[in-house]
Amino acid sequence: MSRKGVALVLVLLAMLVTAALAAGVLAATSTDARTSGDSRLAVRVAEAAEGGHLSLALTWSPESNLTMPQGATLGPVVRSYPDSTTSTTRITRLTRGSFWVTATGRGGTTAASLPVERRVGVLYTLHVPEPRLTAALNVRDSLLVAGSALVSGNDTAPSAWGGFCLPGSSSVAAVAAPDTSRVCDGTCGTVGTRLVGAPVKLLDSAAALASGFTQLGTVTWTSLVAHATHVYAGSATVTPAPRLTGTGCDTTAATNWGDPSRSTSCRNRFVIVHALGDLVIDGGIGQGVLLGEGDVELRNGAQFMGVILARDDVVALTGANQLWGAAIAGDARRVAGDFSVIAGTTAVTYSSCAVDMALLGTARLRREAQRGWMPGH
Repeated sequence: MSRKGVALVLVLLAMLVTAALAAGVLAATSTDARTSGDSRLAVRVAEAAEGGHLSLALTWSPESNLTMPQGATLGPVVRSYPDSTTSTTRITRLTRGSFWVTATGRGGTTAASLPVERRVGVLYTLHVPEPRLTAALNVRDSLLVAGSALVSGNDTAPSAWGGFCLPGSSSVAAVAAPDTSRVCDGTCGTVGTRLVGAPVKLLDSAAALASGFTQLGTVTWTSLVAHATHVYAGSATVTPAPRLTGTGCDTTAATNWGDPSRSTSCRNRFVIVHALGDLVIDGGIGQGVLLGEGDVELRNGAQFMGVILARDDVVALTGANQLWGAAIAGDARRVAGDFSVIAGTTAVTYSSCAVDMALLGTARLRREAQRGWMPGH
């Protein structure tokens, strides 16, 4: 073969090798790009799954704490995100206080990318406040019960809550205090007919501790007020009543504290009320947890079912007021003539059902520390 022929063959071979190398580089680059794209998509899909269960927890209605049976599953709840990923979330009630949430993120439905799916399972629990309630009315300092008023520790369900409550537990004390000589049933130091319970007065040294307001089991006062349904500034007077919109419950109304008569669609609405000063409930009805930074006063036939935590006094001077549940008076202002008074024809009745439903019906979902990724399907 001539030198020109050999040179031509060598040139052709070099061209073939260069073309093969270029093809390999192009294939590798394309594979790396696709792999990188798939990795980014996998991250976005995982984030969509995380967003799915977090969104469900943030929008969870505490009413479902009361209405969702154990073993029941709600969903799917489908959400779409701007990056074209989606999440599909379901929640199953495991026990009275725990829920299993599964969220599946999906993406990559275009021709440029393969479908990607990630699924996460998360345990959520209800952190229910546990105030220290050893009596129908718990006071840190002084209490006067006068007129035709009654404070009863006999566990009784509200009259309209028959099918809503389990049988009552044993009776508790009518009043608990660190110094029962400051609990006056008409005349101080005596036991009249206005206090009923077992015992009538409970000597409870722990009632004097300020921690009864700061730490309520696993829930703090700070976290409770942070999730308040209604906040009232200064000294406020409110006449609460259920408010409807169409056939539903109007949850936007500041005076809608639910319906303890259980005759409307607001029957399962329990609220957290935070009063930044003194609060007067002037007639009306409501249910839930009432957090007062000052006095809480009931007047003119006010009815409240649940728990009242007043940093100062619990007062009911006039009218046929009713409190079903339990209350704590923190007696923050200890000056002459400033103490809790239950008078008129007011009735304070201990109700474990009203306490339990109010605390459960306002509890928030809290994610446990661990969560598990599961294969998508």
